[in-house]
This record gives sequence, C-alpha cells and structure tokens, in this order.
Amino acid sequence: MSLTRRRHQPAEKLSDILAGLAAPQAGSVSLADVIAAVGERSFGAILVLLAIPNMLAGVIPGLSIVLGLPLMLLSLQLIVAASRPWLPRRLAKLEIHRSDLRRLVDKGSPHLRRLERGPRPRLPGLTAPWAKRFIGVAFAFTAAAGHAIRQFS
Repeated sequence: MSLTRRRHQPAEKLSDILAGLAAPQAGSVSLADVIAAVGERSFGAILVLLAIPNMLAGVIPGLSIVLGLPLMLLSLQLIVAASRPWLPRRLAKLEIHRSDLRRLVDKGSPHLRRLERGPRPRLPGLTAPWAKRFIGVAFAFTAAAGHAIRQFS
C-alpha cells in the first residue's frame, strides 16, 4: 500500500463553464442548463449567476427583480441542507439569451476569477454544513432586502 499524497485535481472553473455556456452565438440558456453544466457545485454556481445581475445594476434592466425569487428559493434550500438544488419547472426553464449571458459573463468574469483564486482545496470550515446554512441565510436576507428596496424606491 502506497502512502503517497494525492494531488488535488482542480475542477473546471465556474467562469470557464459560464463562458462555455455563453459562447454559441444563437439561442438561450435555462437555469436547468446551468445546473446540469455545473453538476455537484450547482448551488454555489446558481447563487453566483443569480447574484451577478444584482451586482451589475443596469446591465439588463429588470432582470434582478425576476431573479430574486429563484435566489430566495435556493437560499432557503441551503438553510434546510438540501443535497441538490431544486427549482419549480417554470423557474428551471427560465431562460436568458446567450448574448445577454455573454454580457453578464464579460462584466462579471474579472470578479469571479478573483474569487476563484482562493485557497485550494477549499477550507473545510467554509464547506461545513453550518457554513452552508449561514450562506443560505445571508443570501436569503440579501435577496429579500434587495427586493424590498426596489419595491419602495
């Protein structure tokens, strides 16, 4: 039996996956397509994808309001420790034109790439069940607060 250490094999970066989804010139991409492309990391990927338009106000007018509901739904699933993200069929089929996704990817990639340079393998404390629940609470609060602010402004 060998006691050699296994090197960490980095997974494909989320920025690269999103760029690949946005690359074709025609068509659109659904949230279900993103979940399938990202696989086991889909909670984080979908949360990031839904949050990017909120960070980049004005990229696609009105999109952040539409994306608030799935953001809240996924946040609540993190809080209750769901093993996989679930979206109602209607939300899973929510589509964005590839040209709009390409704009989001172009604007958001520099920020996402900075986040991706974090420690590898990820710090165990940041992926513990309690941390995932905390992240869910933070995203749910942020989504609800953002929606309330838009309603009253």
